Amino acid sequence: MFNDAQKTTSGLHVATREGFLFHPREIAFCGYSGSGKTTLISRLMEELTPHYSIGYVKHDAHRFTMDVPGKDTFQARHHGAGTVFINDSSHWAVVSNGAPPIDALRAIYAPLDLVLVEGFKESPLRKVVVMDADEAILEAVNLGAISSIALVVGARRRNPSLHATYFHRDDISSIKRHVLMVLGLDMAQVA
Repeated sequence: MFNDAQKTTSGLHVATREGFLFHPREIAFCGYSGSGKTTLISRLMEELTPHYSIGYVKHDAHRFTMDVPGKDTFQARHHGAGTVFINDSSHWAVVSNGAPPIDALRAIYAPLDLVLVEGFKESPLRKVVVMDADEAILEAVNLGAISSIALVVGARRRNPSLHATYFHRDDISSIKRHVLMVLGLDMAQVA
């Protein structure tokens, strides 16, 4: 359980009395840029979506743009709207200023079976650490900057300094089983 609220570099207060940020069955994939986080998450989603409804959260350490210059919603934000909502018959999106309200995020993800989070290295979320080619992230792991490690994934053989479960990044079956076990989901459903 998380004890005290901590504001991370994402601007979210991640520790809550409930012990989760977005969903009770959430796991974060963290690693440095180019480590293969998105590829790994995509491969896991392909395996899991026939059996589970999945949400995805991406923390971008850089500024991002979800709107197209010249379009109505872009113009509305450019001219002062703090929050913009757009929808059609099958999609919707909200772009807003400031930190997102945790209760609204939880409501969005509540109907899903699990949430895969990309980023949030500094949070207390359970994590899959994805090692880059140089294994540079091990320094942060060894310094304790990354906590709650459920699994480490890499392209080489297991590093002897690791004190965590390790799988090769191409062993999707084993990674999937371990993630489901960590989240307390029924592995027989995807056998």
